[in-house]
Amino acid sequence: MDKGKVKQFQREVWFPPYINGLKFNVDGSSRGKPGPAGIGGVLRNSNCKILCLFSSHVGIEDSNMTEIMAMHKAFELCALRSVLVDRDIVIVIDSMVSVTWVNITEGFGSLKHVNLIYNIRGYMKLLRRTSVILDD
Repeated sequence: MDKGKVKQFQREVWFPPYINGLKFNVDGSSRGKPGPAGIGGVLRNSNCKILCLFSSHVGIEDSNMTEIMAMHKAFELCALRSVLVDRDIVIVIDSMVSVTWVNITEGFGSLKHVNLIYNIRGYMKLLRRTSVILDD
């Protein structure tokens, strides 16, 4: 960052899920293509109570892979908690590419994405009331 420039932050408004629903906001990022990368996520209920969160360094990856990894981790955590299997859960991510790859039947990403995407699809079958949406 240039010493003469001041970094400006944009305030984001978080909208809760429907009553008795859950929302898992996830994100992945990398510094470079590829570069040092990390993932994170926060699961909240309709009262804004934080139920689960995660944050992790994931090595050297590109941004598309980190977004898929973040989504995969959210599904994995939800599947591990049997109490969440029959809940309405919305997983929100800001990567149109990742949402598209998870929801189309073929032609997604590179070979390194395939296993995680198939695992996510398996979790989506287990967690039938879970959906993935794009954050505007």
